[in-house]
Amino acid sequence: MNTPGVITIKLENVTFEQTERCRKMIHKLFERGFFNIKNGSFTANFDSKGDMVAGESKLTWRDASPVVETTNLLNRYTIGNDPVTKSSVARRAEV
Repeated sequence: MNTPGVITIKLENVTFEQTERCRKMIHKLFERGFFNIKNGSFTANFDSKGDMVAGESKLTWRDASPVVETTNLLNRYTIGNDPVTKSSVARRAEV
C-alpha cells in the first residue's frame, strides 16, 4: 500500500511571496517529471521576475549500447479523459 509522502522545508527570513514562489517551482518540477529523470539532465528557465517559465529535459547515453527505436511503443497507449476528474489519462491499448 502506498502512503502519501511528506516533505517539510523550513525557510527562514523569507516572505510569504518567496515561499509561494518556491512551492510553485517544486510543484511544477513534480508535474514535469523532474524527480523521475535518470541518465539525463534538466534545464530550468526563468523570467525577469524569477519565475520558472520553461524547462528542458535531456537524456544522455554514455555506453556502447545502441539506441532502440521507441516510437512504436507509444502507439500502444491511448490518451483519454477521466470522466470523474476530467484529467488526461494514458491507458495501455489491448494488443
